[in-house]
Amino acid sequence: MGRQLGGLLNKRSRQRNRDLEFSSKEGSRADLSARLAKLSESIPAVINASTPDELEKGYPQVLLDRPMSIGEFLIHLYGHLNWQLGQVDYLWRLVIKDGTSG
Repeated sequence: MGRQLGGLLNKRSRQRNRDLEFSSKEGSRADLSARLAKLSESIPAVINASTPDELEKGYPQVLLDRPMSIGEFLIHLYGHLNWQLGQVDYLWRLVIKDGTSG
C-alpha cells in the first residue's frame, strides 16, 4: 500500500490494513470512540501545520476519476468522514431501538 494522506502531510507513514478495518468484529464502542477522538484531534493539527502551497499541490494519486489538489482531497475526506459518522449513528440507533444493546 502507498502512503496515506496523513503521511504526505505530517511526514509520518502509516500502513493501513483496509481489509481488516472492514472485516474485524473485534472492538467495543469505547474503542471506536477512542479511535474517532484521536482522529478528530490529529486532523486539525496536520492541516494547521500545512502551508497553502502544500495544500495546492496535486494529490499524488488520481482518485474519483480526476486529478485534484491535496486541499480538494481533504474536503472530500471531510465529507466522507461525516458520511461514515452518520452511518455509525444510524446503526447505533438501530441497535439501541431494537434493545439488543445497552
